[in-house]
Formats: sequence, C-alpha cells, structure tokens
Amino acid sequence: MGAGSRRTGADPSGQGAGGVVRRDEQHPVAVPIPLSRSGDLPETGRTMNSERDHISRAEIRKDAVQDSVDATINAVSAVGSTLTGAVRDIAHTIGGLATDLFEIRAAARRASNEHLQD
Repeated sequence: MGAGSRRTGADPSGQGAGGVVRRDEQHPVAVPIPLSRSGDLPETGRTMNSERDHISRAEIRKDAVQDSVDATINAVSAVGSTLTGAVRDIAHTIGGLATDLFEIRAAARRASNEHLQD
C-alpha cells in the first residue's frame, strides 16, 4: 500500500470487505482502490512475478533495519518527552514548596515580632 492508502474493514464502494482506500491531495475523499483477485494487492493492471517485482534479501533487510530504527527513534522520543514533562513538573512542585517555605518563614517572623511587642 502506498502513502495515503490504508486497509479498511469494509470497502465503502460495496465491492467487498477488506478494501483499500486512497486519501491524498488528489483524492480528498476516500476513494476505493479495487483489489486483485487474491485480495492482497491493489489492482494496478500489473501482475507480480519473480522476475519483474523481485525484492532482494538486501532490500528486505534494509527495510527491516529502517523500520527498526524508526520505531526506536519514536520510542526514545516518547520517553524523552515523558522525562522532560516529569522534570518540569518536579521543578514546578519544588518551586511551589520553596514559595510556601518562604511564606511560612515570613509569617513566623511577623508572629514573633507581634508577640515581642505585646
């Protein structure tokens, strides 16, 4: 499936379940793509044979590595965002605690000065 295509549970054209829908700049509304007889590949008029559409093992490995790196980067990014948010929340909480402690100290000084004046 190409970019902008997705497999759906039901084909909106009524041509059967498991259709592929294209949604891109040229097709802002979902447009059904007819499937091949096997139901696996969008119908392009081409057939897949070992000579013409052969994907080498090296390309398969490259794609696997590329997808693995992409997944790892996404996971690291999510963890980094979580840690950044946690550090920000901790800093905010500690800052609030420090403000409370300064206010308590100032109130205690005022109370002590008022008590000494009595």
